[in-house]
Order: sequence, then C-alpha cells, then structure tokens
Amino acid sequence: MKKIVIYMSRLKHGGMEKSLIDFLNMSSISEKNDVCLYLGYTMDKNLLELIPKNIKVKLLAKKWNILGKIIAGIKLVLLKIRFTLVKDTYNISICYTNHQKIFSDLARLSSKNSILFVHSDVSRYSSSEMEKMKKKIKYDKFKTIICNSNKSKNALQSKYEKKLNIKVIPNYIDGESIIKKSNEKIAEDIFDKKTITFINIANHVEEFKNISLIINTSAKLKNNHNFKVLLIGSGKDTDYYKELIKELKLEDYIFILGTKSNPYPYLKNSDCLLFTSKYEGYGLVLNEAKVLGVPIITSNCGASEEIVTKEYGDIFYKDSEFEKLMVDFINKPNKKKTIFDYKKFNKKITNEFKNIIGEE
Repeated sequence: MKKIVIYMSRLKHGGMEKSLIDFLNMSSISEKNDVCLYLGYTMDKNLLELIPKNIKVKLLAKKWNILGKIIAGIKLVLLKIRFTLVKDTYNISICYTNHQKIFSDLARLSSKNSILFVHSDVSRYSSSEMEKMKKKIKYDKFKTIICNSNKSKNALQSKYEKKLNIKVIPNYIDGESIIKKSNEKIAEDIFDKKTITFINIANHVEEFKNISLIINTSAKLKNNHNFKVLLIGSGKDTDYYKELIKELKLEDYIFILGTKSNPYPYLKNSDCLLFTSKYEGYGLVLNEAKVLGVPIITSNCGASEEIVTKEYGDIFYKDSEFEKLMVDFINKPNKKKTIFDYKKFNKKITNEFKNIIGEE
C-alpha cells in the first residue's frame, strides 16, 4: 500500500473539478492505497459527498471569505515548512491543479515521485506569461507530467529544450452516470420537435469560451432559419451576453438557462452541441455529447481533433466557417449512429495511470 497525497485548490461545478471527482472514483486509486486529498475550499459542500469515503479529505478553509483565506494561507505555509524539513513524506504526490505555485511546491516537496496534471493548453500564453508560469510551476522539476491531449503535450514540450516526461492521458468519462442523469425530467418547456435546438454548456468567460460567436451568428440566421439556442452556464460575461441578445433581438432564439447541476437532460434532448472555445485544456463536454449520441460542431481547440472524428461531428478552424456548419445542420439534422465505447476508453486510462504509479 502506497501513501499518496493529492493537492487541489477548490471544488465547484467546473470541468477540472469534475474530472478530479471522476478520477478519484474511476481510477480506483484509493482501493489499494492510502490517499489524502488537500483541498483549498469548496463552493458546494454536496460535491464533497462525491469523493470516495476512504479518501481522507483535509479542507483548508470551510468558507472562502477573508477569514477563510487567511486560515488557508497559514495552513499552506505550515505545510510547506513541514515538508521542507521532512521531505518525501509520501510515496507519490499529485498536483491536480496546474496554476497555483504553493500546491506545485508542496507536491514536489512531499514526494520525489511527483506528478503534475496539466489541464490547459499553454500555447495561449504569451512568451512573457509562459516564462512566469515556468518559474512559478517549475514543470521540469516534476517526475511525471500528465497532459490530457497530444496538443497540450506538444505545446508544453515546445517551451523546453530538455525533454520532459509527459504522458498523455485523457479525462475519464462517467458514461453510466451521464446516461442515468440524462433521463431526468426537465422543468422548463423548451423543446419543440419542429425546431432545431442547439446547446452550449460552458462558463461565461468570453475570452476563453467565445460564446458571442454563437450569438452573432444566430443574428445572421434568424430571418431564414427555424432554430433555437440554449446557453447553459454563467459567469462574469453573462450580463454581456444578455445585452447582446437583446440588442440583436434574439430573445425568441437564444435562451440563457443558467448553471445546471445536471445539464445532461438538456444535452440529450438537444439536436447539436455547439463548442466555440478559443482555449481549452480538453473539452470534457465533447465526450459527454458522444456518450448521449448528440452531434457536435466544435472549434479546433484543446483536444477537439482527438475527440471529434467525422462520425461524431464537424470541426471549424476559423470563426468564419462556423455559420456554414450551423446552416448545414439546420438543413440536414442527424443523430450520430456511432456508439462511443466509454468503458473501453476508461479501461485504457486506468491501465495507463497504474503504469505511472507502479500499481499492478
């Protein structure tokens, strides 16, 4: 039995957080090992219930207010002092968050067998930003780096002359749970068999998610085509999207439904997923759409080319190509017949991770 420590900054309803929960449950990492999870804070205590009971969770702050931040900061400093004095306390350490210096430092100090999960595509950083990230995270000091796509791996390796030990392991897909949740009833009466329904599920951060492309394209199509768009999510740019929808007179075409703890019934009942991100580490919702047999129109970001082959959907490489793909789908909608074998997909991930941690 190995002693394993995992560091994560927070839990909320987001892609990286969901991938962590799936990883903890589906990798079986805690079945044969003594696992401890250091967690900064949680924005939804119900998410803690999704973590396997045999994993020791050490929550650094109960509330993320001023007092909570001070308490968490003190605890993190004390942990760093402790592991500086007594290094290699654990057999394996995992830094699951790839942006915070303190968690990166703790992972390298607490075990010589340190693993860093990189969820983002570092190609989005400018040269100066990347140099800061290299000094802050010290990617090259980790024994193993796990990227969730070849695109992400190549982008990170290109920043170093020295060859990094990077393994490509995609995120798990909890297909059984997705299918089960997708059968739950929807409160809103928003689906109409005569109307093509597109859906976008994302945090409302325009810089990364590029949701204005959907809104502006819809304005071009509204006079000649019968369709609607559901936007599931929220964020700092939600009000901007609401204003843009109003300005372009799209209130009968685009509906902002807010964040949903269970978005899968909406995804399942939609005709097509629109994924317009400019930057993405992986794009978990793309595989979720594949599980539910929902066709996809996606930008060429993150792992899109590795996830969305022709039988599952279409990829656009320039924003100018997006309109044609929407029109083509409206004129000739279809459900994908290819079945995504998520069980085989997950088994391969588990075997690859077991090889990394040296588990039989």
